[in-house]
Amino acid sequence: MSHKHLKNPDNLLRNAFCVNFVNGEPPFGTPEPHGDHYLNILAGHLGGSAIIFSPDPKFTEYLKKNGFWNGDEIDVGKATQEEFPGGSPEEMLLKILENSAHPLHEKIKKQMQGIDGLLMSFVTETSIKIANITGLPLNNIARTQQADAREISRKANSKTFLREQADQYSYAVPTGFSLTEPKDLENIKDFVQKLLEDFKKHVPESPREESRKMKLWIKYDSLSGGDGVIPLEIQKEENSTSSFLGIIQQLISIGEKLKFFSENDKGRKKKLEKILSILPIVVEADLNTLPDTERTIANFNVQAFISDDDIEIIDTSAQRTSENGNYLGNELPLTREEELHRVMAEKTFLKTCKGMQESGYRGYCGGDIMVLEKEDGSITAIIFDFNGRPNASTPFLRQVHKLQKELDQPIYALNTNLTFPYPVDFMEFKRTLGDLLYQGEGSKHEGVIPTAFRSRGEILDPVVKVSIVARTREQYEKMLENLSEKGIRIS
Repeated sequence: MSHKHLKNPDNLLRNAFCVNFVNGEPPFGTPEPHGDHYLNILAGHLGGSAIIFSPDPKFTEYLKKNGFWNGDEIDVGKATQEEFPGGSPEEMLLKILENSAHPLHEKIKKQMQGIDGLLMSFVTETSIKIANITGLPLNNIARTQQADAREISRKANSKTFLREQADQYSYAVPTGFSLTEPKDLENIKDFVQKLLEDFKKHVPESPREESRKMKLWIKYDSLSGGDGVIPLEIQKEENSTSSFLGIIQQLISIGEKLKFFSENDKGRKKKLEKILSILPIVVEADLNTLPDTERTIANFNVQAFISDDDIEIIDTSAQRTSENGNYLGNELPLTREEELHRVMAEKTFLKTCKGMQESGYRGYCGGDIMVLEKEDGSITAIIFDFNGRPNASTPFLRQVHKLQKELDQPIYALNTNLTFPYPVDFMEFKRTLGDLLYQGEGSKHEGVIPTAFRSRGEILDPVVKVSIVARTREQYEKMLENLSEKGIRIS
């Protein structure tokens, strides 16, 4: 096996056994047990191998038929879910590898023959055990730093580490504060007080500005898709003490949302102690409400691939988020103004990637970057999140690139969630969409491509991750209208 890390992004997946991450040990994971198929679809698209968490077989068949899945997969199946209730695919894989009598044991061992490495969204203790049992390296960690795999994976998804690297690698992050130990809580008052003073100094005392508020973001260190992120609005006449208490309450609210507390964690003091036990937490000023911000020009997601000796930009898309910071999707092509500023965003991201590369991270990564116009007319790019893993929009970009190559023209595309009026599996999804479902050549490369279902077995869910693609702006907008007419909400 070559000691040098795979350089080609396609080879990372084509030669890897992909295990999709669902939920697991803090600080990683999502509060929902459904999981997703991002890694699986990438592996399948490139001819790799994947262990999958009981997807709808009709869904997999559809992806294969339309050229979005060319790989070799093992469905752990409903029986395995019942055997390991609540387990993630990697937890199931470990138990199967440890049990030579399990019906899937030999099949998985055979499938792993000729594989160069493992790929997990996050590296956990379970990931490391699988690597040790199989003797395979983790493809998203430098070959020479496998012993530090878990820490490298943590850093590559850490908002705190992103902030720590900013000065060394010359990129800008939001004005903010990291709580890395309980005593840092006392310093928040000073931080908020300074923000309030700057806010009052810059915002004119005019009727138009009277309603203007300062906004903070309170973020857990390594949660995805906007989970663990809550905004806090502060009136400019507030004092630092009331703002501080508001932050404490929001920290508790996030913990309640993510079900961090047990029945024994009662009362604000007890809950705060529990939250402080899983530090770090980041508090940042909202970029749009800072008094010296004139306007937001663009909100980008930039994706790249990091190898041993190179960093390659894959693509840049416009990112859509809700007012509460939840990820809503990505859109292409960029507007004319966004296109003018993409280079600035990509240069910022390359600096960030350099720091992660030197820390030992390899493979797919994505960064959330805002380009702002300041009051003095200057333009600046600020990165507020780095995801050291395949992103939610990575399969979307693959699909868009595939279609653009086949058509030899740009296409209009949106990566988003569709929420149906009722729970759906693939067949119900297909029936409801009718002619709006993408069907390869027959649909002239236009339609809705399902990317991930939350439904699992008999447990159905109304939310489906999709890519919406069209050859013209007119057809793109018409599809969005048709979806709305069917009672389907685009999140």
